[in-house]
Amino acid sequence: EVHETLANKIRPILKEGPTVVIGFCETATSLGYGVYESLDLKDSYYHHSTRHKIDHPIFLTFSESHSHATDHYLYLPENLTHQSILNNPANIIFVDDEYTTGNTLLNTIAAFKEKGIVSNFIATGILDWTDKSKHNLLPELVSLVKGNFIFSSNNYTPFSQHVSECNFSLVHEDLCTPYG
Repeated sequence: EVHETLANKIRPILKEGPTVVIGFCETATSLGYGVYESLDLKDSYYHHSTRHKIDHPIFLTFSESHSHATDHYLYLPENLTHQSILNNPANIIFVDDEYTTGNTLLNTIAAFKEKGIVSNFIATGILDWTDKSKHNLLPELVSLVKGNFIFSSNNYTPFSQHVSECNFSLVHEDLCTPYG
């Protein structure tokens, strides 16, 4: 149901034409494939990033600066049709489990633009914690839950008490029932 819900939110903002859906490693590779399958688009394919270097041509790299392993690799697909879609997509859909700062997303888009690829960039995921002040920099971002954190400084209390405020709103409440 999560995959279909995200796909339904994406369909109205898609442009006509070839589409690549990219799942960010590690946690969003299966989420990304589920969204790809649910979209059921003609002239499309699914791809995912990895942190593993292999003996294969790299299409592009981007950074997840806050991660334990910062470098992501997107390898050139072997399939020539997929290469064509990747080099000239009408839409690129990025899938991650959560978006926090939005920096990884901006780094990925910058890497595509450095290759001369300008597309209808769309991001989707379960959680969107991005700062509202960055929303004008980010592509269309659809999620199931949106929220924000505000931290206050207090050197004498446990970390859990540093959080002065945590707000979130359910974008799709049906998915948040206990046990399914």
